[in-house]
Amino acid sequence: MKMRAASETFIVKPEEHDAIRKEARKLLKAANAIGVFPTPIDQLMAAADIEQITELEDVKESFLKHAPASMAAAFNSGWNKLRGFADLRQKVTYVASDTPVREIWPKLHELGHQVLSWQQVNIAYMDDQRSLSQECEELFDQEANDFAGEVLFQGNTFTDLAKSRYADFDTIFTLADKFGASKHATARHFAAESDEPIALVSYYKTSRAVAVDGKQALMIGKASSASNKFIQKYPDLRLPMFIAPTHHWAKAIDEGKAIGGSQIMDCGDGTTANFLWHAWWNTYGLLVLIRKAPRLKIVSDIFS
Repeated sequence: MKMRAASETFIVKPEEHDAIRKEARKLLKAANAIGVFPTPIDQLMAAADIEQITELEDVKESFLKHAPASMAAAFNSGWNKLRGFADLRQKVTYVASDTPVREIWPKLHELGHQVLSWQQVNIAYMDDQRSLSQECEELFDQEANDFAGEVLFQGNTFTDLAKSRYADFDTIFTLADKFGASKHATARHFAAESDEPIALVSYYKTSRAVAVDGKQALMIGKASSASNKFIQKYPDLRLPMFIAPTHHWAKAIDEGKAIGGSQIMDCGDGTTANFLWHAWWNTYGLLVLIRKAPRLKIVSDIFS
């Protein structure tokens, strides 16, 4: 079985994380949104003086009017794949119509491009389905995603709540409802902000591995997230690159709910350890939450 070190799939915070958190806090304050849940997206847009375009033809006209020929060609060829883009010169954003919850992240991502002052360059940023559901390869996109998380989950507010709750999908679903976020985005943020050794790994159906009984195998994605403690202790944890539809994690697909268990895993440094896992299928990806199993403590009372 092909394996991959966990660290090869981690999304890491950009170097400008502290500055991004500061800008997110500043905007939340300007929009009177601190402590308001779910975070009021329209108030943030208004406070940042950003126009949201909803008509496709208006989007094309606004962008193509100012775009250089080479960029216009790329824009036209990739139009059908776009989930959103930000025209920094015109201070407008567009996000493709989707379910209300799934529109939130791309809206805040594009807002990040507009708000982060060091990104105010003469270019437009376009994002497709792949770049927003998996790891962003460009630095500005990483920063915009970081900004989206800081605004949506309001910094330490989410972190403090996450620390006080058990690490499973029931907790993640509860937090997603409170913050008005997608369950996928909440799961990623939960793993990253935990003070325990926790990682979230994603798998997607693929034709690159052998199917079983007509069911597709799954391949590891590029957008895992992990807490600092997990990154420090288990960067080389061996994760399967492909899993069969009969794999114990993949059983969550047929179950239609989150499932869990424990297993011994190769830490990649010559040692093994027992990890707890929880798996959940969100209709397009399998999310697996992995945390180090706590040591059992034997307490004995001595009576005299």
